[in-house]
Amino acid sequence: MKKILGILSLCGLILVGSCISDDDFFVPLLTIEDAFTFENQENYQVGDTIYFTFEFSRYLPEDGQPNLLDIFESTGETDFYYDVEFSKFSSFSNSYQRIFAEESNYYSPDGETNLASYNPDTETYTSTTAIVLVEPGEYLLNFNGVYISNYNYTPNKVYLNIQNIGVNSPQEYFFTVIE
Repeated sequence: MKKILGILSLCGLILVGSCISDDDFFVPLLTIEDAFTFENQENYQVGDTIYFTFEFSRYLPEDGQPNLLDIFESTGETDFYYDVEFSKFSSFSNSYQRIFAEESNYYSPDGETNLASYNPDTETYTSTTAIVLVEPGEYLLNFNGVYISNYNYTPNKVYLNIQNIGVNSPQEYFFTVIE
């Protein structure tokens, strides 16, 4: 009896496993180029505020497809989240170490930080972020390889990952902050 129950259980697992397709777990990865803009002065003083902007179209190329993908329509999202690498050089490790700014020193004039919101007038997702520089040191602001995601998955909509790559402009910015 145990053998028959074991065989039936195994058959049930195989049947359920065959009903799950690769598409159930597939998250498309799209790329955008040079979506971040930062005018680096290379030298700043403590108390200065730096700003960077982020903008990309709602229509993005998709590998192997002749037409652009309308991410606004396919995801239903008015906002996409992203995370930029902000690092400070550490003599202790002899490398740049990621840092996280205090909330009062990291803000967006547009509203929420790390959030690109849809602008129907320009058909783009846009964001502006400001960082108040409060400590002297050597810094790196890196936009290359930033992943942009929609976090609210809903049925009949697409969940996407979008990666920023630098093609025509630098995406790594080194600068110094002095007293």
